[in-house]
Amino acid sequence: MGTKWSTVSVSGYNASPPSDDGATTTANEVKWATIKTKLPDPLKTALESVVSKLDAALNFATTAKSGDYTIATTDNGKVIDFTASATATLPAASSAGDSFYVGIFNNHSSSITIARNGSDTISGATSYTLPTKHMLWLFTNDANDGWLASQPVNLIVTGTLSAGSATVTSLSVSDGNITNVGDIALDSISADGTDINLALTDNSATAFTVKEGSTSYLTFVTTNSGEKIVFSKNIEATGDLLVSGEVQTASIGFTDGDNALTIADGGAVTAAAGLISTAASNTFGATSFNDANISNVGSIAVDSVINDDTNILIDSAGDITLDAGGADVIISDDGTEIGRFTNSSSDLVLQATVQDKDLVFKGDDGGSGITALTLDMSDSGKAIFNSAITSGGVITSSSNLVIANNGNIGSAGDSDSIAIASDGVVTFSQAPVFPNGSINILDLDIDGATDIGAAISDADLFIIDDAAGGTNRKTAASRLKTYIQDAGTVLQVVSASNTSTVNTTSTTFADITSISAAITCQSTSSKVLAMFTSDTLYSLVASTNVTYTVKLLRDSVSLGERSVAAGSGGGGLQARASTSFAVLDSPSSVSELTFKCQHKVSSASSTGSAVSSRLVLMEVAG
Repeated sequence: MGTKWSTVSVSGYNASPPSDDGATTTANEVKWATIKTKLPDPLKTALESVVSKLDAALNFATTAKSGDYTIATTDNGKVIDFTASATATLPAASSAGDSFYVGIFNNHSSSITIARNGSDTISGATSYTLPTKHMLWLFTNDANDGWLASQPVNLIVTGTLSAGSATVTSLSVSDGNITNVGDIALDSISADGTDINLALTDNSATAFTVKEGSTSYLTFVTTNSGEKIVFSKNIEATGDLLVSGEVQTASIGFTDGDNALTIADGGAVTAAAGLISTAASNTFGATSFNDANISNVGSIAVDSVINDDTNILIDSAGDITLDAGGADVIISDDGTEIGRFTNSSSDLVLQATVQDKDLVFKGDDGGSGITALTLDMSDSGKAIFNSAITSGGVITSSSNLVIANNGNIGSAGDSDSIAIASDGVVTFSQAPVFPNGSINILDLDIDGATDIGAAISDADLFIIDDAAGGTNRKTAASRLKTYIQDAGTVLQVVSASNTSTVNTTSTTFADITSISAAITCQSTSSKVLAMFTSDTLYSLVASTNVTYTVKLLRDSVSLGERSVAAGSGGGGLQARASTSFAVLDSPSSVSELTFKCQHKVSSASSTGSAVSSRLVLMEVAG
């Protein structure tokens, strides 16, 4: 409504009517128009003003909010309808001013938190939690420094809280405490998502008791150093009974009273009629059977089997299987591991695990104990056989094969075909036969060989010591001819020629057709003498100097150029000359080399011609 109720004044009321002298005069006549203006009209005006003010004061406008909202001073007289869980923050009471009030309705399934502004309080509290579907009115207090709530923040009952015949379906104390010195009758206690904490009185013999009438069934004792839970009746468990501490009892019996299990002081358990289990598996701690037998038709899962100062006998009418899921069967002596059998990717590994200790294979030979084989682990596993080794297959060694001094190596039909003396000299009883190409050239020692009986040809091979003390290599006899020739000797001649005329108008070098020859030197020290001759013919251009140039190349390497030139002359005139030159090249190569000649003219208006050209290559010994 915006403002509180304010006083309504009545105007127009005449409190001092004229005097009546009793005379029957016009002035003393009672007229409606006079009465109407004196009383009904002011009364009507006052009532209409009252109705207007009541209408404004009782006009509760509703504003819906779906999230956190800070109430403004313009919300005076409104009802804020929260449709979602949120926090409603009040304005400062000093800003809201006197007679400000606002309604808050929780139209959501979760609670709404009403927060203060600054140091303001809400009925003495710092905040207010509005349960679902609850309505709360808040008013500024007289001092305008806090708020008054239409409902108490905390419900404190000093006497008996009675709901009459009504049923309280849910009571939430917002994780607060219920303090009670009388009785509380409950159907159940349920946790609200967290643990239920039962706080008991310290040092009390009956801190918490569950009774039927006056008979105690369960008692929690909190007496210092004597805390315990006392069951006064039998305990029946349809599920598991899990005990992390001790179960202290004298005996455990059946329903007929027999002491099936007796537990002595110290923890020893005696089973009056033995232990019988029909379970698929059982787990026992340290168990003594007093030298009695364990009869079992299934499996026994154990961590260890320890003898009682005598041997352990494993006797099976069938096979004995050792199945180690960890892949190792370990053999130990007084806790010290000495060996193990290991499954390594389905390979069976027999390992002696003590440093430098051997694997020894022993047996009985005609009543005498023998050591058949020793594997010396201090010598990288060297195998020491006591007697002969017989193999049905190949014997392979990745290192040395050593026999006794003056021992023999042979076959079943010739046991001493190879005799090895103590100084390492090897004697063959038969002439050795080696496959072709199996003897390293370094190992050859030619003595008393048969003469070839024929002239040496270029294809015959010789064995030479490469670089004196290097590697023995083969060489063809044709190389010897090259080696023994004097420097300057012509070793080979290659030529190319073209008796026709080869023309060009190009100002860049172009090949002279057929003037190309390949040569392969016999030595890297050889030189190549390249000689070129040609008749040259080229046309002159008026007022232009004309030059004809020939170039010699080895592959792409230029070896030199030769030019002939003429001064400017009349158009159409020709110049003829003889072009020849020679180059001594040092290619330092035994690969095939290609030499060729190219020519060009200096003016594209001129034509140059190579006539009857010839290229001669000579390999000269270096």
